[in-house]
Amino acid sequence: MDFVLGFNTYVGDPNAHTPEFRLSRPGQRPRRRVPRRQWVGFTSDPQSTGPVPTMLCVGIEIDRRGVDSDTPSSSLLYRGIIATGPDDVLGLQVWIKGGCTPGRIARLKHESSVYDSLHALQGVSVARSLGLFYRKPDATYPEPTVPGCNIPDTILILVHAGRTLDAMEHPTRSAFRHLRWSFREGISDAILALHNNGYQHNRISPAAVARRGKRAILIELGHVTEHQCNRDNTLIVPGTYTPSEVDFGCNEVFDTLTMFGAVWAPCVVEICGRYWSAQTLLCDPVLVADEAVGMSDREAITAVFDEIEDYLSCFYPWDKISRNEVKRRRADVIERFLCAPRIAEPEAQTITATDLDVDGDMGPKADIVWRPSWWTTSLSVALVGCTLGVVFIRRSQM
Repeated sequence: MDFVLGFNTYVGDPNAHTPEFRLSRPGQRPRRRVPRRQWVGFTSDPQSTGPVPTMLCVGIEIDRRGVDSDTPSSSLLYRGIIATGPDDVLGLQVWIKGGCTPGRIARLKHESSVYDSLHALQGVSVARSLGLFYRKPDATYPEPTVPGCNIPDTILILVHAGRTLDAMEHPTRSAFRHLRWSFREGISDAILALHNNGYQHNRISPAAVARRGKRAILIELGHVTEHQCNRDNTLIVPGTYTPSEVDFGCNEVFDTLTMFGAVWAPCVVEICGRYWSAQTLLCDPVLVADEAVGMSDREAITAVFDEIEDYLSCFYPWDKISRNEVKRRRADVIERFLCAPRIAEPEAQTITATDLDVDGDMGPKADIVWRPSWWTTSLSVALVGCTLGVVFIRRSQM
């Protein structure tokens, strides 16, 4: 099958308009940077089963992202829209992954074969592939001396799957738990489907998960390897606490479910400057607030109840009864906590070096009363007990 692709290339130096260029080349008039469309013909890989028709034209809004004269031509990425073709692909936004070196071409072949073997999951759990193509030997291409004209020898065309999670204002790991529960379950279903088909992603991250509507799509399958999953499916129960990674049996699925807050509820939470078990947080919020670090009583108890409501809404969204009960009792518990009397801890009395003379005896401040601590008292009792025991044994031997 043939494939015709239009690349946006540029004639002229991309840095000609910068002051640094003018200072480095005084008296030299730079060439104006002018865009130029280059049409290149490709032929499909005979081993690929992608649904690409005999003739297809991709030439509108092709954008070369980050590709210029200083970018290595071994790994190229383009974005485009299918302008001519059958109705099922017409108008699709696509990503075009290209390569020129043998190593890069080999990785594209491997990624294309993975997509072909996951044909039933394309568009459901993984991105949709339109096939792998090679540049025709007699195809026209721009002169290699023109800056910014890096045309790949091999391309893999993937349908745009949506925005990735790293570009959706979720910069921290804990922020993913605030995604909808149905979408987090979709991430779980996608990674489990990949493992059920005998593959392991190896590069799972927020940049490898795209969101299209309510569906989670796995992308970046270039590093996928064959894998026999030994996970314990009996531990994948929504709302249960996170099990042991050793008992679960599969590191990648375990890391994925814990990273995105899918299925399991975390056993430990950080609140009020300390780490607490989730059970203690839910059952004894007053204890957590009483041990807060660097917070007032009102700030501490308010933060604890905010964390409880957030925890229940994130990991138990179906349990509306518990959430309503927490909201109903919140004001009463906060009022009782703030009105409860506080017992001030006695200040510890210490003896400094100025309280001692040179010989180590008590100096002019010898009137300080020394009070034995609990461990000195225990040590004294232990010594007395040992002495009485020795005396008793000696008497019994006489």
